[in-house]
Amino acid sequence: MAAVINAAIGTLGGVGGGLVTAMSQGFQQRRQRQIDREHDLEQARRNAYSTCISTSKQVSAA
Repeated sequence: MAAVINAAIGTLGGVGGGLVTAMSQGFQQRRQRQIDREHDLEQARRNAYSTCISTSKQVSAA
């Protein structure tokens, strides 16, 4: 009887630990995608500003 209870507790602990790990990994993946998206937006803004400044200089020079 004790062996069955210990096995059940071990199984529940393993499943619980697996769920916690899976949820944590999912959160980390979502956070990384958000960071990547923010980085891509920032890079696009920098490129746009750089192009705008370059074009303004060319217009001023002409």
